[in-house]
Amino acid sequence: MKPGIRTYDVPIDIPRTTVGGTWNVIQVRVISPGRPLTLLPFNKCEFQIAPIPGILLPTRADVGISASQSQLLRKEAVRVQARIQKG
Repeated sequence: MKPGIRTYDVPIDIPRTTVGGTWNVIQVRVISPGRPLTLLPFNKCEFQIAPIPGILLPTRADVGISASQSQLLRKEAVRVQARIQKG
């Protein structure tokens, strides 16, 4: 934020994989470190989003844990258990 500037143009990033249809801005807020969140008044904003035809999203994922990762997980579990028991 800059002193003396009261109006800002703020871009809205629309993900490529978004759902198409009518979108609405429902809230405008300013977050500044060390200050409470401030909701700002704004004019109603409604706009149309057209989905990208033919976009393919993943339909499944394979997850695996190697032996070395299992060892790390066991060590961490023991550490957490010890910390809990200390109270």
